[in-house]
Amino acid sequence: MSTTTITRPATKTTLRISAFRPLQKNTLQGFVTVEHASGLVLNDVAIHCRDGRWWASPPSRPILVEGRHALDENGKGRWQPIVGFRGRRLQDIWSQGVIAAFLEAYGEAPQS
Repeated sequence: MSTTTITRPATKTTLRISAFRPLQKNTLQGFVTVEHASGLVLNDVAIHCRDGRWWASPPSRPILVEGRHALDENGKGRWQPIVGFRGRRLQDIWSQGVIAAFLEAYGEAPQS
């Protein structure tokens, strides 16, 4: 097995945003489709913004208990990741690349 060291954030040359579905709720701004240079396509990547700080979250699904969305101790829905990263640093690098591509394509004020 070979290993690869990632030393720079993903950029518009390694991924692109091919679709955006606006949905504003709390920090959520909407969902994008991310196409990676490898051919991997991730649908329903969540785009968030709070106080001028942007981030992307990989697709996830609600955790169901007896057919209902499970809630945490604060009454918020619990979510299970569908895809993930080996560490927070890798997820942050990916998120930065997604946000850079998103802001380039849609600007900082997506319209519903």
